[in-house]
Amino acid sequence: MRMYIRKNDMDEPPPLEDGSCWGGKDCKHDNSNDNLEDRFYKYEVRPEWLQIHRIINHKYGDVFNILGRD
Repeated sequence: MRMYIRKNDMDEPPPLEDGSCWGGKDCKHDNSNDNLEDRFYKYEVRPEWLQIHRIINHKYGDVFNILGRD
């Protein structure tokens, strides 16, 4: 814990992991759906609501039932 506190500033929150600060010139994908701040946060959706807590059912290909935290 002490080493983590030394490496990271505890007064400043960590940057969002929405993909907007990754990539650069090498990134060749469409950025229209990557910015979570524009898609969710401006409508007052909390970041905790977007985190997956548990996957309930995953048997049928691309369809997943996901349980989030409150």
